[in-house]
Amino acid sequence: MHGPKALLQALTEVWHPGSPAIRLLARLDADVVSADHPGKFRIARLHRVHEHLLEHCFTALAEQGLLREGTDPAFAGRAMLALILNHAARERTVRAMQNVDHADSPTEDLHRLAGLFLAPGAAALSRPAA
Repeated sequence: MHGPKALLQALTEVWHPGSPAIRLLARLDADVVSADHPGKFRIARLHRVHEHLLEHCFTALAEQGLLREGTDPAFAGRAMLALILNHAARERTVRAMQNVDHADSPTEDLHRLAGLFLAPGAAALSRPAA
């Protein structure tokens, strides 16, 4: 299954910003900013693998006519991974300092971003049945 529901499920289960694997990727990704970091190329490759997987998801949606017209699947994949990694860091910093719920769940944000990339009719396909 390669529809909008499958993408949202993967964003919740595979790429959840609070998962240990994604938190580790975010940490390593931040560490390799230094030009002389010994793991720079390995982490860059891992980062690119995640971008490619997300791009593949968006390409499959585009092939089904479910991606918003003019949306580049590669850009959508990069943007989605950027938000995932941002939220992985944010969950341990900003959210920890908040005293009240701001209704800004990382999963909801990922779903919102995915919705912006989906064609108008495809967004309805991703909602659970009432």
